[in-house]
Amino acid sequence: MTIKPTVLFVDDEPHIVNLLKMMFRADYEVMSATSGEGALDIVQTRKVHVIVSDQRMPGMLGTELLAQVRKLSPGTMRILLTGYSDLAAMVGSINEGEIYRFVNKPWNNDEMRALVREAAETALSTDASPALASEEAAPAAAGADPGILVLDENVSQNGWFKDHFGPDFPVFAAQSIDDALTVLEQRDIGVVITDTKVGGEETLNLLRVLKQQYPVVMTVMLTAQADSDAVLKMINQAQVCRLSFKPVKRGALDIAVKAAMMHHRRYRADPTLVRRQRVARSAGHEESSLARSLASRLKGIGRRFGFGLHS
Repeated sequence: MTIKPTVLFVDDEPHIVNLLKMMFRADYEVMSATSGEGALDIVQTRKVHVIVSDQRMPGMLGTELLAQVRKLSPGTMRILLTGYSDLAAMVGSINEGEIYRFVNKPWNNDEMRALVREAAETALSTDASPALASEEAAPAAAGADPGILVLDENVSQNGWFKDHFGPDFPVFAAQSIDDALTVLEQRDIGVVITDTKVGGEETLNLLRVLKQQYPVVMTVMLTAQADSDAVLKMINQAQVCRLSFKPVKRGALDIAVKAAMMHHRRYRADPTLVRRQRVARSAGHEESSLARSLASRLKGIGRRFGFGLHS
């Protein structure tokens, strides 16, 4: 790095921020705050490349803070830190804060150092993009008409969904992961809507490998399961764009799909931003025959559109 990135640590417990400051002060310009309000004062007065915030703080939750940081400083990479398997925090971190990673306390020091380094490098290489500051969707490229892939039996058979989105986007349905792979190989897909499981199969591997091979595809996750571990994996390993619970509320799904398509067009218009979609490594994926099979089928998608992002 040619400059020292600025990292802001936020936690209402002073000993936590002091520990993090000691860990990182040799390589970064380190700032700290013990409240959300104090953190916002810093973000509004200086450039912050990475913010690492605790979730449970008096006055302002970490998800609320990161949502405001996203608006004030969209180039700042946002990491949420918590000592609890807090499902509400995870959902908020996706939908409002659009965080980069979710980290449980107690953290592993080496993993934390690697994560902050990766986030800082990403911020430095992407924060000059004018697309980050825009809340508007980039116009579709000439000839590009990205579609929506619904990998969920209930939603795909819901006539409202196709009637509502069909006039604006091509809508394709799949009943299994294999069917979804066929659609992805043959169609230009901008948004995938899916559950954590389809036909008894977990969708995490598909979404993780898809994000590596074609990172501009955005995912809207729908689930009826209050499974914080599954959601945590979806954030860190598949960069889920939005999450909603079943039964699906039409208004919430409309907002989620349109936000996801906006991000798809933004990343497609400025390919440097795909670095912000890097997924976390997970032990065992390299040896997984399923992951290798998925990667083999999906690599043609990234090659076809000129993308690829390997963790």
